[in-house]
Amino acid sequence: MKIGDEKPKIFSKLMAYSILYRLILINYIDIVSSGGYAYHLWLVAMYFAPFVIFSLVDLKDWKLTVSLGLISSLMNDIFYGLIVYLVGKSIDLFWYYKLWLIPHNELLFDLNFGVFRIPVFSWMMALSIYSRIVLVYMLIKKWKMEKSAIGLQKLKRSR
Repeated sequence: MKIGDEKPKIFSKLMAYSILYRLILINYIDIVSSGGYAYHLWLVAMYFAPFVIFSLVDLKDWKLTVSLGLISSLMNDIFYGLIVYLVGKSIDLFWYYKLWLIPHNELLFDLNFGVFRIPVFSWMMALSIYSRIVLVYMLIKKWKMEKSAIGLQKLKRSR
């Protein structure tokens, strides 16, 4: 096995961890928590906390850090309603997905950042979800291209 063969496996494991971390751990906390002071600020920190080490080790990996954190946030916004339903709480999944994924002018909740709150409307949530999907795709693609270019440069130098 070549050393380069490990990178796709590691990347796949990171993606799986990002998805499962948010689906299971953070969604559970989100369901059982009643919120609290600066709750959404805490959630944002939790999205990115496990992945910051990549940027601390190599600042060039900031695209990977941001991508994995955004994937975690998407797992909350896209699957929170389903997870609530699966744990046995009452939720109208049609209502949830209609308002989260199809833009409407209905107030969903207030983002609680402690000293200030931001009202979040359906159209904002939908725009946020679709924008994050595009941003994650672009960041991962760019990060992979940069890593491939670095690998080629190292290979050329070793010859």
